[in-house]
Parts: sequence; C-alpha cells; structure tokens
Amino acid sequence: MVDLEKYYGELDAIKLIEVIESGKEYKPEVFQYCKKRVSEMNLPIETIKSYATDIIKKRFYEYFTKGKYLSNEPINLESYYLFKKEVKKCFNESKAKFIQNRNSMTQNLNI
Repeated sequence: MVDLEKYYGELDAIKLIEVIESGKEYKPEVFQYCKKRVSEMNLPIETIKSYATDIIKKRFYEYFTKGKYLSNEPINLESYYLFKKEVKKCFNESKAKFIQNRNSMTQNLNI
C-alpha cells in the first residue's frame, strides 16, 4: 500500500485537482485521497472549476502542440469537476489558441 500522506499530503489544491483530472494515470485510492483532501479544503466550487478549467485547457493544448491530433490518438474528454459542455468549450478554446499561435509563427515564412 502506498503511503498517500507521504506522496500527496503536501500538495496544494491545484496539484490535487491536476491528479484528479488526469484521467486513469493513478490508482483509485490516489483519486479518493485527493478528492478527500480537496473537499477538506472547503474551496468554493467556482475556484475548483477555475482550476479544473485551466488544467483541462492545458491538456488539450498539449494534445495539439505535441501533434497527437495528427496520429488520431484518442483524446481524454473526461473531467471530474466540469460538465461535458464546459469540457468542449475548453477544447475549442485550446484549439483556437493553438491555431492562432501556429498562424502567428508561420505568417512571415516564404514557403
């Protein structure tokens, strides 16, 4: 059994939510421990959703910047704290940011 307090006891709210929103990278007991820690912090739901939104946007942005969309690699659309509609909004905003950044980096290239 993993000493959850040792490895996850000092994490702040953002890092705990990052673990929770990560998907299936951790064992179920780690998720439960992190969820319990976040609930003990008594954070407003708006704060939790704000952190989760930033984490999900980062996940999607990395999906585009690392070229995973080119290989048809499946994308994780799951979120513990956000509704599907909110997750889709994060996806669309991350995609738009990626396209905008790519276009601004390549606009002066003469190809």
